[in-house]
Amino acid sequence: MKIVRKNLPQPKTRVVGRESELAAGADSVLDVARICRQLDGLALAIELTASPVRAAGVKSLADQLRALFGIGAAHETSMESAHDWLCAQLSPAERRILARSTVFAGSWTVSAAHAVCGEPFEDEQTLAATLERLLEKSLIVRSERADGRFRLLEPMRDFVLTLPGAKEAATLAAARHARYFADLIGTADRAHYTQPLRFIVRDLLAEFDNIRAAIGWALSERNDVELGCRMVGELGFAFRIIDYGEGIRLTRAAIAEADGPDAARISAETRARLHRAYAEIEIRLHPEVLAFAHRSIATYEALGRDVMAAESRRVYGFLLHRHGRLDEAIRELSLATVTFALRGERRSEGRALADLAVPVWMTGALDDAQSLFDRAVAWATGDGDRRESARMGLNFAECQFHTGATGAAMRTASEALARCEGADLQEILASNLAAYSLTRRDAGEARKYAFLSLHLCRELSAPVIRPIAHIAGVAALGSGHGDARALRLLGFANEQLRSANEMRDRTEQVAYDLIWTILSERTGAAERADLLAAGARMTQAEAIDEALAV
Repeated sequence: MKIVRKNLPQPKTRVVGRESELAAGADSVLDVARICRQLDGLALAIELTASPVRAAGVKSLADQLRALFGIGAAHETSMESAHDWLCAQLSPAERRILARSTVFAGSWTVSAAHAVCGEPFEDEQTLAATLERLLEKSLIVRSERADGRFRLLEPMRDFVLTLPGAKEAATLAAARHARYFADLIGTADRAHYTQPLRFIVRDLLAEFDNIRAAIGWALSERNDVELGCRMVGELGFAFRIIDYGEGIRLTRAAIAEADGPDAARISAETRARLHRAYAEIEIRLHPEVLAFAHRSIATYEALGRDVMAAESRRVYGFLLHRHGRLDEAIRELSLATVTFALRGERRSEGRALADLAVPVWMTGALDDAQSLFDRAVAWATGDGDRRESARMGLNFAECQFHTGATGAAMRTASEALARCEGADLQEILASNLAAYSLTRRDAGEARKYAFLSLHLCRELSAPVIRPIAHIAGVAALGSGHGDARALRLLGFANEQLRSANEMRDRTEQVAYDLIWTILSERTGAAERADLLAAGARMTQAEAIDEALAV
C-alpha cells in the first residue's frame, strides 16, 4: 500500500493506560507500522512495548525492536521478544512488585501492596513511587471503581506470571496476602460491636474479591485451614448483608473442617466464632441453627469470654423467640443484656434490649416491652445507627401485627423500610409487609412487596421460599383464575421447607393459613393434591418464572 504524505492529517494515538496523548504524524507512521508488524499485531505485545514511547520516541523504539528481533529472525516469536524487552525495562524492585501483585484479586490499595509486596524496612512511600512507575509504563492501571486503587488487567497478569521467578514470588506473596486480609476481617469484626455497620460493610465490599481469594487460598486450597476458618467465622455479621448464599456455603465448609477429623488443628475460639456465624447468617428456621448457637455459648463460657458468650446468647435468644420458645428466649436475652450492661458494651446492650422486647411483648407484658423498646430506640437514635433503628422498627411491627394492630404494623414496617440500610433487612421487611397485606386481602400491596422481596432474595442468593409463598397468596386473592398457579407455588414452597427441615415463622404461618383456607374453599382435595405435587417437582428457576407470571 502506498502512503501519500502530502496533506496527510495528523492523527492522535492514545497510549493505553495514560492520560496524556502522543501525536503520531506522517514521519512516524511508517515506524508505528513497523513496530506493529514486528509484534505480529498481538495486542498484549503492542501494549507492553507501547508504554515507553513517550520517553524513547517512536523511531527509537522501532530501532530497538529491530535490533532485538534481528533482520529475518522469523524463528523468534514476537511475544518472546516483547517478554525479553520488557524484562530489560524493569528495575528489580519493579519486577518484584509486579510479580507479587499478581496475587491480588480485583484491585488493591498502596497499603495492601506494602504489606503483601514490600520488602522488610521498605517504607510505604517508596513502594507507592514504584507503583506509580509501573502505572506510567502502563503495566498496571488505576481501578475504575475508586481513587487510590490499582489493578492488573487479566491478560497482563497472565503475561507477568511468565516472567522468570514470577510464579515463585506470587506463591510466597499468597501467604502474606491471606494474613493481611485476615487481619482486615478481624478488625472489621471487632469494630462491628462498637460502630455502625454501614461503614464497616462498605470497606469490606471494596476488598471482597481479595477476601474471597484469601479464603480460597487458606481454606479451599488447605494452605492454612485455621486461618481460613477464622476469616469465615469473623465474617458472620457481614455475609447476611453481602451474600447470604456464599456465606452459608463457606460457613458450612469451614464448620466441616472445624468439627471434622482434623478438628484439633482449629482453635476453640475459632470454632465458637464459626458456630455463631452460622446462626447469624442462617435465616431459615430449623433445629441445627439453634444447636450451633448453643454450642458457641458453651465454648466461649469455657474460655472465660463472657462478652463473646453473651453475643452468642443474644443470637440464641432471638432464634428461640423465632421458634416460638418465648420463656427460654426471655431468659437468654435477659442474661445477655445484663452482661453487656455490666461490661459497658452499649451497642450490644441496645441490640439485646430490642430483641428482648419482642418475646416480652408476645407474652402479653406490653408495658414492659414498650419500656424496653423505648430504651433501645433511644440508644439507636443517639448513636445515629439507621440500620439498628430499622431493625427495631421491624421487631416492633411484628409485635403490633401479632397483637391485632395490622394497620399500625404496616405503618411501622413501611417507615423502617424507608430508612433501612442493608438488603438483608430490606428483604425481611418487604416479606413481612407482603404477609401483612395478604391478611388485609390487599392483593396490590402484597404483590408489590412480595416482588420486592423476591428481587432482594435473588440479589442476596437467599432462599426464595417466602416471596414465592406470598406471590401464591396474591394469585389466590383473585377470583379463582389463579388457584392452580397458587397451589403449584405453595407446593414448591412446602417442598423446600420439608427438604430443609425448616418451619415457617409466626408471620409466614398466619399468611399461609389464610391463603390455604381460601384455596380449600374453592378447590377439591384431589385437585389440590395434584397441583401441590406438581409444584413440589418444580426447580427454583421454574418456580420463579411461574411467580413472575402472577
